[in-house]
Amino acid sequence: MFCWEHDCCYTAGLSETFPTLPPSMAENLYVHAAEIFTNALAKKAHVKNLVYASEYPNKRKLFALVCQGLKHKNILHEIATSLNILNNETYALRQNMPLLQLLLYDKIFGKGICGSRRFKNVMRKYRDKINNHCELLLKEKGIDDVKELLTCDNASVLTLPRYIRVNTLKVRTKAVCSIFKENGYKRIHRKGKTYEEFLNAIQFMNSGEFLRDLHIPTLLVFPAGSEFHEHPLFLSGKIVLQEKASCFPAFVLSPTEGSTVIDCCAAPGNKTTHLAALMNNVGKIYAIERDARRMETLKDFITKTGSEIVETIWEDFMMLDPADPRFKDVEFILVDPSCTGSGIISRMDNVLDSNPTTSDRLQKLYFIQRNLLRHALSFPGVKRVVYSTCSVFPEENEQVIDTIFERFQKEYCLEEIMPDFPHRGLEGYQCSKYCLRFTSEIDKTNGFFVACFVRRALPIVESNHEQL
Repeated sequence: MFCWEHDCCYTAGLSETFPTLPPSMAENLYVHAAEIFTNALAKKAHVKNLVYASEYPNKRKLFALVCQGLKHKNILHEIATSLNILNNETYALRQNMPLLQLLLYDKIFGKGICGSRRFKNVMRKYRDKINNHCELLLKEKGIDDVKELLTCDNASVLTLPRYIRVNTLKVRTKAVCSIFKENGYKRIHRKGKTYEEFLNAIQFMNSGEFLRDLHIPTLLVFPAGSEFHEHPLFLSGKIVLQEKASCFPAFVLSPTEGSTVIDCCAAPGNKTTHLAALMNNVGKIYAIERDARRMETLKDFITKTGSEIVETIWEDFMMLDPADPRFKDVEFILVDPSCTGSGIISRMDNVLDSNPTTSDRLQKLYFIQRNLLRHALSFPGVKRVVYSTCSVFPEENEQVIDTIFERFQKEYCLEEIMPDFPHRGLEGYQCSKYCLRFTSEIDKTNGFFVACFVRRALPIVESNHEQL
């Protein structure tokens, strides 16, 4: 299975791909569309924003081509790699996979190549090879019309494994594994200990199998589609259905038993109750939530999981006074603010802007997130502050961290979280190497971002980690 995030052409700008383009090609529809295609897959911005920023005059035509290319990128990539065109074309395509895919879309599924004589000639040169390959695909898939290939492509939507966090406040992980075995599930063991071997084990799991996660000790992994909403372990609060990525904020914060913690945007409570489990119900957690309806959900979940050390506060975190005597012992704060949710796999339609996140909204969220993090770092006794989002946009992630670190760098350092984990922040930011980023296609979990601030003047947890 090919991996989009590892294609070098998706991380290079077209200025690098076409270093000496003549004016006729620089103004070409496909050149502009390929650049937008690349940036959209890299989650740099939404398609509409990228189209509006483009110098290509026909925005509607540009937008339509990019959306079709993104929507059908799997089948286009399959065809493009099979034809081996990029290795044979030294100038017109210059190893640019996005450009080739868009040309193939118009050639095979559209009304033919628009405009550029050069690109028309390239596609004409490979006409027989393209037609022969499409005929083979039709036979393999048992369909008659080439356009049905697009329908087949839409059926192959990315699905994620089912993750289950064992609530160790009520049951041990070993006991839960035994119960699942009694239920007919088979526990599989990884042949190796590397992350790549772990991901391979997940990919090839069969129905009825499960394994323990590589990073989160209390997390179990089941095949996609596994259903546990009616399972007695779930109904009793002994297991929590929680995405792997969203387990990392509490895991990275790592509050010690007996400590005092604030979860400043607590509902619905997955992270709050995970914190309580890590602390073995010893200490104090203030769960802050300003929305009344979400507060009721939070309270119910706290009760269900037996998280006895949690005290809920119906309040806006920004309104809390760091000098309040209640918070004098606060050492750990988790900041997981409202965000676009663009990393959640069920919301991947954000890439195509069916429900676009505008620049104005991103800017508003950036200010809210920045202020929440700044407020958290203002608590006088805090040692560690973890910031996380389920967003893929740098405006909500790296830009927030860089801005706040510039303000607080005398008091705090950035901890390099899990140095061996391969996926860090986006390049070009001061904080990049210190943060974690999760990508659905690679990490088999929702898109996510995590960063950790550690106070310089106080003892540093996990001091073996490199810090900024």
